[in-house]
Amino acid sequence: MIEKDNPTINEPRNDPGSSLHQVVQRFRALPIDTLREHSRVDTVFVELNVPECLLEGSKKPGSIPFQLLQCITENFSDKREIGQAGFGRLFRGVLRQRNVTVKRLPMTKDFDDHIFSNEVKAMMLSQHKNIVQFLGYCSHTEETAIEYQGELIKADKRERLLCYEYLSNRSLDRHVSDASCGLGWRERYQIIKGICEGLHYLHGNHIVHVNLEPTNILLDDNMVPKIADLCLSELIAEGQYQTVTE
Repeated sequence: MIEKDNPTINEPRNDPGSSLHQVVQRFRALPIDTLREHSRVDTVFVELNVPECLLEGSKKPGSIPFQLLQCITENFSDKREIGQAGFGRLFRGVLRQRNVTVKRLPMTKDFDDHIFSNEVKAMMLSQHKNIVQFLGYCSHTEETAIEYQGELIKADKRERLLCYEYLSNRSLDRHVSDASCGLGWRERYQIIKGICEGLHYLHGNHIVHVNLEPTNILLDDNMVPKIADLCLSELIAEGQYQTVTE
C-alpha cells in the first residue's frame, strides 16, 4: 500500500494573495469603536425590520422606529449635533455607512403637534431635486413615572423626529458672507436657479413655504441647493388663493 501525502490546502482567508484575506485584514484593522457602532446599528436595523428602500429613497417615506434614530445618533449626543433648524435640533446619524440628518423637535408642554404633522405632510408631497430628500418620521410616545409634589404620577413622554438626507455643505448662509466664500458667478446663478425651481415645484403642489431664508437652503456636494424646513409651510387648496396684479 502506497501512502500519499495529503495536499496542502491554503484557506483563502490565510492566503496573503487572496481578496478575502485582504478584506479580513482591513476588518481587523478597524477601530473597536467603529466595529461596535456598525454592529449595534445593523442589529437594530435587522431587529426592527427597517426596509432597504428607506435608504435608497425608492419608496415613499414612512414611519421610522424611535430606537433606530436613538441608536444612530448615539442617543442624540452633543458630539452628533450639527446645528439648529426651525423648531428643532439637528443631529448626524450614521445608518449603514450612510450619513443622515435627524431633526428632533423640542417637546415642551405647549408644543403644537400641528407643526410636526404639517412638515410631515408637506415633505410627503414633495419629491424634487431641489427639495431636501425626506426619509421618514417618528411619532413616539411612552408612559413614564415622574415625581410631582412628592408623589409619583404617570406622564406621557413624547418624541417627534424627522429624518432627511445629509448634505455636506450645510446651509446657504455659510456661503453668502461679504467675502462670498469664493463662489463664482456661475455657481451663484445655479444656486438661485435651483431655489427658483424648487419654489416653483412647491407652488405647483399648492405648498407655500412661508419661512424661506438662507438657513433653510441646504447645499449638497455639488453645491446644488435644496429647500428644507417646511414646518411652517401652508397647504393651499385650489380656489383659496388669488392672483394680485397692479
